[in-house]
Amino acid sequence: MVLATLDLGSVVLSIAALNFLGLADRPPATEWGAMLNDGRVYFRLHPHLMVLPGVCIFLLVPPQQRWWRHIRGQSCHSQVDERQTHGRV
Repeated sequence: MVLATLDLGSVVLSIAALNFLGLADRPPATEWGAMLNDGRVYFRLHPHLMVLPGVCIFLLVPPQQRWWRHIRGQSCHSQVDERQTHGRV
């Protein structure tokens, strides 16, 4: 559960992909992937039906991935520092 919370970007992207393919929850559950899939039929007349969920996914996933890499990098860096300081003592 902790990893799923910290790696939220990958979880959102996976759920959206499964919903887009029709392999996850169906209505009344509202998922961005399902919204993208349902909007394909109306794309020429109402492009916002696909653009808005796509923009939401785009705005959420990359920053979340960068944040997770930063946190993971900081923890690895602190572990290396602890090993180096304990090794010198």
